[in-house]
Amino acid sequence: MIRQGWKPRVTNDTYTDGTKVKASGDARDMLDAGFVEIETCTGTDDNVCWFNFKKGNRCLRIITIGELNGEIKNKYRSPTFYSKNIWLCPTKKITK
Repeated sequence: MIRQGWKPRVTNDTYTDGTKVKASGDARDMLDAGFVEIETCTGTDDNVCWFNFKKGNRCLRIITIGELNGEIKNKYRSPTFYSKNIWLCPTKKITK
């Protein structure tokens, strides 16, 4: 993807108290590991995570399943590609 011109797209969605959505849990682990394009992770079950990229005026969302540290209690022991979508670029939103 990077070789094809897609660049990480940083999102800054926040909760109503102003905390960044990606500042906690598995999303924080991804961010700390250098994945600035992380949007959020479910943190439960298969731990679905959303990553965003941009190329020109198009945005791409990559969805993975699994945890970065490989300790999840199911078959996905590390982030595994699940799907991709050309998506509208994320905008700042308030999450309750």
